[in-house]
Amino acid sequence: MKKIYLLIISLLAVSFGLGAQTIVTSDATVGQRAPRLRVAVQGGGVYRFGKLPSDASPDTRAYLKNLKAGYTYGADVTYFFSEALGVGARYNNIHTSSSATGTITFDTGETASGKIQDIIDICFAGPFVTYRWLNASGKNAFLLSYGIGYCGFKDAAIAVDPSTVKGWTLGQYAEIGYDFGLSDRLSIGPALTLFRGTLSSYRRTDENGMSEDVKLEYGSFESLSSLNLTVGLRYLL
Repeated sequence: MKKIYLLIISLLAVSFGLGAQTIVTSDATVGQRAPRLRVAVQGGGVYRFGKLPSDASPDTRAYLKNLKAGYTYGADVTYFFSEALGVGARYNNIHTSSSATGTITFDTGETASGKIQDIIDICFAGPFVTYRWLNASGKNAFLLSYGIGYCGFKDAAIAVDPSTVKGWTLGQYAEIGYDFGLSDRLSIGPALTLFRGTLSSYRRTDENGMSEDVKLEYGSFESLSSLNLTVGLRYLL
């Protein structure tokens, strides 16, 4: 985990250096208005953080590893008050899943065999601030963003019998991205995003509609954190 943070910090340091070189406006952009509105859609791959139980069997560890990798998609809208500074709103969804056939041991000591499955969706919705550096032509842009907001968790689970687990917490993210201008109005580019969130409680609802609230003990919280690598289209006005 520390290596991931060091990587992000290093990328940010390099990016600030690049931004400082490209923020100077050339004669080609004098008198031109930088785009004020940026509408973006993106999708890509995701890797979820969180430790695997040290006492888990090899089959259980393999099952849980499948829940770490998945895909993500989202959209955001940004309004820039100036060439550099903007605010916006974002929605993002992370999806992972895993399934197997095995034996479940309940709290009562009884066992049952059947299908085991988890289909997990983690969504983020909230505002963010962003800082933009335009290159000399004004068509390419480097962006740094930070957001904080609602982070929801849903697991459509089957442990022989189906149930639904739902919870939410406060989430945050930091993102670095680059837009390559295809035209005056359309750009495409990659982004690297670090999402953070920790779930300390949830509500489980069984197939009969009966619900129970579960509070997790410290040290067994559910990590909602992930690292996302996406590519997207941006429409500029």
